[in-house]
Amino acid sequence: MNELKIILIGKTATGKDTIANELCKRYGYKLAKSHTTRPKRKNEGETHYFISEEEYAKYNPEERLAETSINGYHYFLTPETVEESDIIIVEPEGLNALIDYFVYEAFLIFYIDADEEKR
Repeated sequence: MNELKIILIGKTATGKDTIANELCKRYGYKLAKSHTTRPKRKNEGETHYFISEEEYAKYNPEERLAETSINGYHYFLTPETVEESDIIIVEPEGLNALIDYFVYEAFLIFYIDADEEKR
């Protein structure tokens, strides 16, 4: 991985995706797409790798970085998707998993916050 990666962390609905998409649009960065077991939403682009529960079970826990569960659906990154990207979005709980896995790498970390009313 030798280049600096940008990590955006924050709770759900704080604007992480909006910021990441703007950075990708302006500077040509590549966003790490997470794997998820949730169904694809109507008119949703290729924002995630949509997988079944059966496919999810085939991944070893060591391959599921920054794993979280939202509304009963699994979300995680693989080491390969992190290595191929410039920007990574994770929930606060997932940050340590990335740092622990990529122990010799440096990250530029931004915590995005928004009050409950704005979220």
